[in-house]
Amino acid sequence: MLGVLCPGGVVAREESGRPYFKDMRADFSISHSQNAAAVAVLPAATIGIPYTDSIPRVGCDIQFVNPKKDHIDISGHFFYAGEQEYIASADGEESLRRFYRVWCLKEAWLKMRGFSVFDMAQAPCFCVGEQTTEGSEYLYELKTAGGELYILAMITEAEDIQEPEIRWFLEEKAEVSRVWPVMYQ
Repeated sequence: MLGVLCPGGVVAREESGRPYFKDMRADFSISHSQNAAAVAVLPAATIGIPYTDSIPRVGCDIQFVNPKKDHIDISGHFFYAGEQEYIASADGEESLRRFYRVWCLKEAWLKMRGFSVFDMAQAPCFCVGEQTTEGSEYLYELKTAGGELYILAMITEAEDIQEPEIRWFLEEKAEVSRVWPVMYQ
C-alpha cells in the first residue's frame, strides 16, 4: 500500500486503487475534466458518526459537456435501456446534458464503491425526472462566463446530511445550478 503525505494526513490506496485517508476519519473523492477539478470531502465528525463506526464513502465526478462527443452511441454501449430512453427523449443540447448527468452520476457511484469506469455495468440505472427522492445524490450544472458547461455529481453513503459544500476549481467563474431530483430505477 503506497502512502502519500498530504496536509492533514496520509493518502493510501485500497486494492482497487481507490484513494483514502489512512489516518483520518474522513472520506474524499476527486475528479477533473477539461479546465475544471472537483473535490468532495466527507468528514465523519460533521455527520455524527461515532468513532467505532466505519466512515461513509463519497464519490464525485465532473465532466465538461463536449458537444462533439457522440453521446447517443456511447450511451448505447454503457447505459441501461431506461437511461438511453431518458437521453433520447430530448433533442440537441438537452439530450447532451442528460447524457452527462447520467454519466456523472454513474461515475460518482463507481468511485464511491471503488470501481473504475470499466465497471460501468455495475452501476445502478440513474435518471433525472419529475419525481422527488430523499437521497444522498447531488447533481449540478456549472456554466462559465465563456460558455463552457460542466456537470458535477456527488454521491455518498451517508444519510441525513445537508446539501454538501462542494469545492470546484475552474479557470473562470461559473454560474451554478442544482439539477434534481435523481431517481434510481
